Amino acid sequence: MIVTQQFINDFTDLIRQANGGSHLMQTTSLGQKESSMLPLLNEFTQRINQNITWKSEPPEPTDIDVRLSALFTDIKPEKQRKYAVAIKFLQKSIMGAGTHMFRALHAQPQNLSVKLSKSQQRFTTALVEGDAGHGLCLQMVLLWLKEQLSFHMVSNFPRLGGDNVVASKQARKVTKRAIAKAPDSDTLTTEAARFGLTVTKLGWNRNFKNIHESFDINPDVRTVLITLWNGRHALAMVQERSGSFLFYDSNAGSYRIQHRNLRDFLVTYNDTCLPLKWSSYSLPAVTPFSHIFSVIKTE
Repeated sequence: MIVTQQFINDFTDLIRQANGGSHLMQTTSLGQKESSMLPLLNEFTQRINQNITWKSEPPEPTDIDVRLSALFTDIKPEKQRKYAVAIKFLQKSIMGAGTHMFRALHAQPQNLSVKLSKSQQRFTTALVEGDAGHGLCLQMVLLWLKEQLSFHMVSNFPRLGGDNVVASKQARKVTKRAIAKAPDSDTLTTEAARFGLTVTKLGWNRNFKNIHESFDINPDVRTVLITLWNGRHALAMVQERSGSFLFYDSNAGSYRIQHRNLRDFLVTYNDTCLPLKWSSYSLPAVTPFSHIFSVIKTE
């Protein structure tokens, strides 16, 4: 992100909203105490027109910009909570999360789907002890599938309403135990069993452009878990009794898609959204999935 004056102004406004009495200038007065956010604000002010990049959220000392990371981590936990909105704005801006990388899935004029829930993974990644690897998306998908195949459960994936999903205790637990290896069939079988699910590998040689055809000719298969990009990512789909589909990606959240829009939705997800999420992702929509599994609740 290129630091602009508008960014500085917006960041300052959010600090003021959290505490209208914040002293955002250096002071020598005995009765005044400088805001804990002042060092960060000053650092950004001095970097107008510079490009700032962080790799992780929250920034770690091993990131490229060590000084900014140190300034961030110097803020006491209670102050981070107090200025949480301003800090989240800062993180999302610098990490590019403000680009709405999955908006094309439900935005006008295409209206390919209805978004149902927020991204769970974004609010829980920071809880992982060490590198979660590609296992976190798999864990989240299995948790979501468990809910779709169960009844009378309190959802860990609240529908959109304004509140973050970070309060989900089960999702926090799942995140902390995320495995640090790419999901393969053996790992998937073991992990699914921990959620009370049974997975069966299907012989479908399908991709984002034609998987809807397999649903059409296999009406008994209603719930699938898909791995792609050599097993580096996982997602899930459920065909509802009405004929519409539910789709879940731990980075994007969950969506309801009408059958007529399914192909366009999945192609948009692959061609437009995933390259925004991962700059190294460039697979054509006709690339076969790594694996496709049917999923049922274990009896």
